[in-house]
Amino acid sequence: MNPIEFSRKNIKKELRKILSFDEMVVNAGLAAVMMFERRKMSYTIRWREKSL
Repeated sequence: MNPIEFSRKNIKKELRKILSFDEMVVNAGLAAVMMFERRKMSYTIRWREKSL
């Protein structure tokens, strides 16, 4: 799987915790932004450890 597919699966996993579909729709954007931000930061940290 590529990183986008991993992110999509993780976002779906986070949204499954919300029982109301309407709340899920409202929170989907925020969940996606938070997931991509976490992935970006983890990538940056690993890159720094290897490169610096």
